[in-house]
Amino acid sequence: MYQIDIRNINTKKELHQRLKDTLPLPDYYGNNLDALYDVLTETSDEMEICFIWDDAREDVPEEVNKTIKGLKRLSSDVEEECPNISITWLGSEDSLDIYGDDPDENIGEDW
Repeated sequence: MYQIDIRNINTKKELHQRLKDTLPLPDYYGNNLDALYDVLTETSDEMEICFIWDDAREDVPEEVNKTIKGLKRLSSDVEEECPNISITWLGSEDSLDIYGDDPDENIGEDW
């Protein structure tokens, strides 16, 4: 199991570095959610990924908040497409609205 503690992340760059440090991502990993999706959905390896996050954290920069919402949507999409991958979130409210107030909100990435 890959445990990724992202509670103290303050930038997208830090998040993607944490992902690169923890997951078996290729050297050419593109440091964005599209690249993460591609890598995860192209692997045939069994993977269990657990993100540790604090939904109650109040000092999350907006850039990181949007990226975390995108990462949660990506997690759901990957699990739906890839039965060999399990992604869980600890410290995250089950009822979290991953789309925010506006489901059409452009968060800058597909997720």
